[in-house]
Amino acid sequence: MSICKVCFDEIKGTGFNRMRNTCICQKCFNGLNPIYEKIIIEGVECLILYEYNEEMRELLFKFKGCFDYELKDVFLDRMKIELKLKYRNYVVVPFPSSKEDDEIRGYNHVEEMIKILDLPIAHIFRKKERFKQSDLSKKEREKIQQKIELIEQNKIAGKKVLIVDDVLTTGSSVKAAINLVKQTGPKSIKVLVLAKKPNNNMNIINRLLNVFSSLLKK
Repeated sequence: MSICKVCFDEIKGTGFNRMRNTCICQKCFNGLNPIYEKIIIEGVECLILYEYNEEMRELLFKFKGCFDYELKDVFLDRMKIELKLKYRNYVVVPFPSSKEDDEIRGYNHVEEMIKILDLPIAHIFRKKERFKQSDLSKKEREKIQQKIELIEQNKIAGKKVLIVDDVLTTGSSVKAAINLVKQTGPKSIKVLVLAKKPNNNMNIINRLLNVFSSLLKK
């Protein structure tokens, strides 16, 4: 019998869902509102898995803030097969959290979430100072590249790189990560983001970019 790690109810079902041996039930998964939205940031494809709704906010808080390590697999579990195929041969580069936060928590939350895909992980970023992105003003977020630095950049030179972050708000942190990775000479870059906070202006811009990109490919 499988138990959902979110609601602790028995996971019922037959067929393909049962074969996956998942750790989150269909109801809780649907409550996180998966959207699988593709946008373009700095010319790079970014796949967003969920909308940042109240359920996602609460689940991330339990995992990050309450140190509920058992939740690490629930975010990607029901889509791990598809993501493994999509990002095979990629090296994962997690966006960094501060060393102090990792030591208090006992783990890097982004790294632990992505381990379910069994992809190699390269730690090439380091925060120069401790900060929470949610505490930064818009102007400070635009300068976020000055708050992180490259280390061990030879680990990804000439390789396919998958940048992973948990929450997309303005896109500033992802832009900074992309621009830093570009300096290492990777073979290609893609971005995977767990959840996106609603931002109407960003949605409009990215829709236009996606249309323009599609026209160029024709």
